[in-house]
Amino acid sequence: MTYISHPWHAKANSLPASCHPVALFDMATALDNVNKAYAHTQSQAKPTTPMPGEHLDVFPARLPRHCEPPLMSYTVENMWPPMYVLGWSYTPEEFEARLGQGDPMNVFKERIRRPFQAKFMGANVPSLDTTSGPCIVSVGSNLSVRSLARAHQENSIEATKALLRETAEPEWIRVPLAEMAGLF
Repeated sequence: MTYISHPWHAKANSLPASCHPVALFDMATALDNVNKAYAHTQSQAKPTTPMPGEHLDVFPARLPRHCEPPLMSYTVENMWPPMYVLGWSYTPEEFEARLGQGDPMNVFKERIRRPFQAKFMGANVPSLDTTSGPCIVSVGSNLSVRSLARAHQENSIEATKALLRETAEPEWIRVPLAEMAGLF
């Protein structure tokens, strides 16, 4: 047992409560418990990131709107969740038939982004991703708390549906992070 004495204390009984031998023992026990917990976390395997198409039993390719995926910063079964976006996925042909011919990014900018910004100043503007093959128009993601909050902005979702002339509800779409970097 460690006992700390200060030269200005003549007797152990005159020590402040925090320096009393019993208090020091309790502090040492608490510190030992913290060290044990740290050692335990260090001995466990680090979370992994599932590759595209892996662990579909835990992280399905699609989820209904009401089944919100966990934030990417959480750990689920010792894995970091992949990125999900809330939105609609179209083949390039479906996107062209719905919004017009041309480069999807330019068409999106002219037919969705600019009208949205003009009508809904300050609202979160939907995004378009085309790098993975399909054209994914999204209104939120599980990247951060802020991005997840965008998925709850009903007015933004309804406005995006109207501009897309879409009747289906958006769904959570699992996407590879590398393909969506910088989107949100």
